[in-house]
Amino acid sequence: MIDMRKVGTYISGLRKQKDMTQVELADMLNVSHQAVSKWERGESMPDIGLLPKLSEIFGVSIDNILKGGDPGEQRKSIGTVAERIAGNDTDSVAQMINAGEADVQDVVDLAPAIKPSILDEVAEKLDGIDIEELIGLAPFLSKDVLAGLVDHVMEGSVDAQHLVGIAPFLGQDDLDRLVDQIPEGKVDCHVLPGLAPFLGGKTLSKLVDKAADGTFDTGILPAIAPFLNEKDFNNIIDKAASDKLDENLLISLAPFISGRSFSRLIDKIADGNISPDIIVPLAPFLGEDGILKAIGKIPKDKLDTGIFTSLAPFLSGDALGRIIKNIAGREKLIGQANDTHE
Repeated sequence: MIDMRKVGTYISGLRKQKDMTQVELADMLNVSHQAVSKWERGESMPDIGLLPKLSEIFGVSIDNILKGGDPGEQRKSIGTVAERIAGNDTDSVAQMINAGEADVQDVVDLAPAIKPSILDEVAEKLDGIDIEELIGLAPFLSKDVLAGLVDHVMEGSVDAQHLVGIAPFLGQDDLDRLVDQIPEGKVDCHVLPGLAPFLGGKTLSKLVDKAADGTFDTGILPAIAPFLNEKDFNNIIDKAASDKLDENLLISLAPFISGRSFSRLIDKIADGNISPDIIVPLAPFLGEDGILKAIGKIPKDKLDTGIFTSLAPFLSGDALGRIIKNIAGREKLIGQANDTHE
């Protein structure tokens, strides 16, 4: 890997040996003196097209400049690759890499200084490239070229872990397509947070469905929860109510569930499709109004005293008084109805 600070220090030293100011060097290269200053501070690299001119001005090889003057640096091909790219000779660079005379890593190291169009040309002409090399090149390639290379490298075996390193640089449609090709059971819940921010809504909804039908582990749902929409959460609640998903998953998803979706959940509890016991762990997210709404809708025979005790810390004294009064009133009405029946 090219050490920009080492290169910058070397350029600075060469300039001083020539008794040149940054302004003088900048004028010779037709760049601003601020650009030269950034190089020397190791904040950026000279454009690759400037390397032959720098080599000529200082009387050193491009190889030496890129190695920061370090004689211990063993790679000898990077200078040649840089020189040929500077001359727009992309065919020659690709041939060197394909013949094993240079490494893809040479291009990766030079990539920040190469124009994207030139880099695309080199990449498209490579006979073989592995996924790690592609991840290194990804930030510098166009989306279309990157997508084509990913298809070639991952042909028949899409790996979610590797996609994480490439996802920010792919187009959404291409990433969605690749995620859809991940084999059954091969989506790791620890990997998905790295992919989810770049996925489309339809793909995220598909992941919810795949978790429900057992194609993927349900552990992916908390991982993608921050990126799901209300419709997805309603879908999850419906699947929990129909026993396609464990209702306890709703607890880990609660921080991301909207008020309207909570209302849907309360309706499912009232209908007897989801256990009322879940109200307790959800209480911090329901708030007092939500808790009161749930208690008001759910038949009292489904709410034992233990639930009320657990909910007490989340309710004001006034709210507790209203609940007790409401329960007492219901019990009185039930008793009167029973007396009349007898």
